[in-house]
Amino acid sequence: MQMKMKTEVCIVGSGFAGAIMASRLIDAGFSVSLLERGPWRSTLPVNSSGIRHTSPLPTGKKILTSLLRTFNHPKLPFRSITPSKHGLFEYSVHNGINTACSSGVGGGSHVYGALLGRSPDKNYWNTTVSGLNEQMMDKHYRRVEEELKAIAPDSINQIPNFAPDKWCNSSVFDVSEAVTQPNMGLLFDQAEADSGEQENIKRKTARFKGDSVLGSPSGAKSTVDFIYLIPALKKGLKILDLHEVQHIKKSPQNTYTINAKNLRNKQSLDIICQHVFFAAGTMNTIKLLFKSQVSGGLNDMPMLGQGFGSNGDYSAIWELQDKNSDFTQGTPCHGRVAIHGASDTPNYVLGGVDIPRLPHWVPKSIRTKINRQKHNVLLIGMGADAADGVFSFQENNLTLTYEQKNSPIYEQIRQGFKQVSKSSGKSVRYGYKAVTVHPFGGAKIAQDDTTGVIDHKGEIFNNPELYIVDASALPKAVGGPPSLTIGAWSSLVAEKFIQNHSPSMEKNNIMINDTLCTKNLVGKSFKDLDAIFSTLASPSHKLEIDGNYWGKLIMARGLNWMPYIVRRPLVWVVEKILLRNWKGKCFNQDKGINLFGRYDKSKKALPFNVAVEISRDGTGLVVQLDYNIEKNPQKFRKILGEARQLNETEWLARMYYGDKNWFYYSLKQ
Repeated sequence: MQMKMKTEVCIVGSGFAGAIMASRLIDAGFSVSLLERGPWRSTLPVNSSGIRHTSPLPTGKKILTSLLRTFNHPKLPFRSITPSKHGLFEYSVHNGINTACSSGVGGGSHVYGALLGRSPDKNYWNTTVSGLNEQMMDKHYRRVEEELKAIAPDSINQIPNFAPDKWCNSSVFDVSEAVTQPNMGLLFDQAEADSGEQENIKRKTARFKGDSVLGSPSGAKSTVDFIYLIPALKKGLKILDLHEVQHIKKSPQNTYTINAKNLRNKQSLDIICQHVFFAAGTMNTIKLLFKSQVSGGLNDMPMLGQGFGSNGDYSAIWELQDKNSDFTQGTPCHGRVAIHGASDTPNYVLGGVDIPRLPHWVPKSIRTKINRQKHNVLLIGMGADAADGVFSFQENNLTLTYEQKNSPIYEQIRQGFKQVSKSSGKSVRYGYKAVTVHPFGGAKIAQDDTTGVIDHKGEIFNNPELYIVDASALPKAVGGPPSLTIGAWSSLVAEKFIQNHSPSMEKNNIMINDTLCTKNLVGKSFKDLDAIFSTLASPSHKLEIDGNYWGKLIMARGLNWMPYIVRRPLVWVVEKILLRNWKGKCFNQDKGINLFGRYDKSKKALPFNVAVEISRDGTGLVVQLDYNIEKNPQKFRKILGEARQLNETEWLARMYYGDKNWFYYSLKQ
């Protein structure tokens, strides 16, 4: 069964750009669906909001299945291998440079160093195109800073390894007031943590250990999944995680069809929408645009793939081996420094060598060797590179060519590394081929399609109602941490879009399938039913279910392993034997109760509370049936139901007992 869904706006990607765009459009009243190829991450804020279908951050026993998502290399048989769709990082080897990108709901906000600074170039936006300038962007910078709780770390006392304190008497680094420290998206104030709990989103203050580039389990680091996306879910946003977009095609009706693959059950989903926002990160946005252009789905973009840049990212390990210091403690980034005797053009920051907690089966000798890295320092240089890299697309593969020698910033950073080694007497290890975690460009802002891909409103030339809001749109290197700049750009595009468009009055975020009814769902696997349930329309905040509804079993957990031809008749057997007395449910505003016995003389038992809440799979709102009330026996209080409208006369519901989904059933009035 080909699944189709209709929505007004579709956003591809959920990092800084996608999350901010989704939040702005939902607040403006638009119907929005967001597609993300990665999963929700298991953190305190996400778990406290009721989302249970999550994947762990890479640590301990889960490190092998949650660290690496995809490895791309031109010499691999298919040029790519995906060890785990739940992995956090995608690593790619290219001609001249390597790239590392993140995957998951929240995107790069899970792995950034919590640095929220503006570009050192005070005229960054003034020399781009007409219609854009620094003054226009300033309010968006300030708004995003406020939302992400950006704070100057030098106002906080006793931060372990904080650069201005740790290296104030150093002959290697200059950390004087002339070296300004960027704001950080970290929670230091317990009062703010308590205020967040009032919205049922819990987070802890920074403990200076464990909030790193491998994620922030405690929520101390500001990540966009709980700052923007979870509040937007409560207002009607639809999020489909583990859905990877394959291609986009424009239809004669001036709408777009986005084809996405559900990575849970490998089924295909077509989403029909009026407006599309690309926020999948530079590498994936460029690949998706090329793929759609080559297949004829989108109009020609002559400058697509031109002007890739690396932001001058260059990393080294300073082998200090200071036994008295554990550099994994502190904030994710220890702060900005200048190097005595080196060029002040590069932007240097320090950090600890992030060491994940390794499982016990790793040999002790290896664990000991890796743990020694906590006495070393990670030295990172950034700056404005030439941004002259070129993407090409051949045989369904994205190829990148980039020459480091064309960018003087790399030699300047290398000279800085050498100066650190000379001044300290300790070696500094770095590779000649740089790895960037801040790729940008390839779909740049420009005056017309002869010099770029999008205009000053973010709209793609010759492809109306397609927008790019991630780093692939940036006109040049930020020269420092780019997260804040990406967020501000997305906020600006959202503002201009809202000024020029009005929300549709049509009902959106709905499935389009005439065969979607109980009869055709009986016996389907849990993966298929989960996929269907995730794409059903979310209810409004006003409860839309009232009166008596008669129930019919669709699937039971114990039958899931059987083939479909066996499952379908057995569902009928289970219903007639094990559930023969259960007839349905009675709803009365925010209360409900189960119906047992004969249809004409039903007995009522097992009451439940009814509310509209976020679903456990994090896809949006559901009608929640909560059995955790005093009238019920203790063993029944672990039951939690979720329901969404299947068609005009039926609802599709599922029943959890604890953390496991045991039944799917339908309700018909």
